[in-house]
Amino acid sequence: MAIYRQVHTTIWQDNWVSELEPTEKLLWMYLLTNAKTTQSGVYEFSPRYTCFETGLSRKEVNEALQHFIKAGRVRYDQSTNEIMIENWLKYNSARSPKVAKVIDKEIESIKSHEFENQVIRMALHYEYPIRAKVNDENTLSGKENTVSIGYPYSSDTISQPEPEPSQNHNQNQHQNDSAQGTPDDAADPYAIYQECFGALNSVNSQNITEWVKDFGSPELVIEAMRRAATNNKQYSYAEGIMKNWIKHNVKTMAQVDVQDAEHMRKQSSHPSSKAQSRETLPEWAKDGYQHETKPVDEATKDALKAQMARLKQEQTQEA
Repeated sequence: MAIYRQVHTTIWQDNWVSELEPTEKLLWMYLLTNAKTTQSGVYEFSPRYTCFETGLSRKEVNEALQHFIKAGRVRYDQSTNEIMIENWLKYNSARSPKVAKVIDKEIESIKSHEFENQVIRMALHYEYPIRAKVNDENTLSGKENTVSIGYPYSSDTISQPEPEPSQNHNQNQHQNDSAQGTPDDAADPYAIYQECFGALNSVNSQNITEWVKDFGSPELVIEAMRRAATNNKQYSYAEGIMKNWIKHNVKTMAQVDVQDAEHMRKQSSHPSSKAQSRETLPEWAKDGYQHETKPVDEATKDALKAQMARLKQEQTQEA
């Protein structure tokens, strides 16, 4: 099964990324997209294997990694050989219960206690429907509680997408308003997007939030996405449907049903373009056509006989 990691195009406009050296940019992209990356943002990191895949020297990898740690972009636990991308979960949505289940499973395999609890805290902060809870260090069995590289770790944002500050608040507030208890996958537009079109990036996440605001509920947003998916179309097709609804002030499913019925009525009351462009058949091509026989006068008969006689004579001479 193929695994994809999304990197937003605005990463190249990020001030921190733009100031990196070429070797550092290569390592940064590798840390975000290599085959060992996980949905939780924590994975085992091998400097030796990184050198092999990137072509960088061991010195270049170590120096760049230390730079990232000092900048608060990653954490690295040398005792467990695990790396953690700061704020990975902020830009890689886990609103879908299916994705949240993957994170729950990955949490069980995280060796560093600090990394484990950080993932759980971040997931709960963004109200992702995970089941894991922060563990008390006294109840742990065999998990490390230290990060061995002694650099300060800040909670600065990772330099991927740059959404508006209110993005996550808007999404979380919408979920609180539209659902009681655990978010229902069937009523969560962010989960429906991932179900219909794949991984959700920050741009489309914010876009969905704005559409929900425009309609006053996620109902029509979900309906538009499902219609697009049914027709094997992309999210832009769903946006076209929603723009048409807004244009006609359609904001409830009842109004959608009325619009659909009116559309069907108009189609049935007008001949199709195919019928309009159909050629008019000549009389002889129609069913039941009978050739009309007209009487021939004697003079015409004599002229035809003379013509036939000349033709026969010419054929005899040629032979």
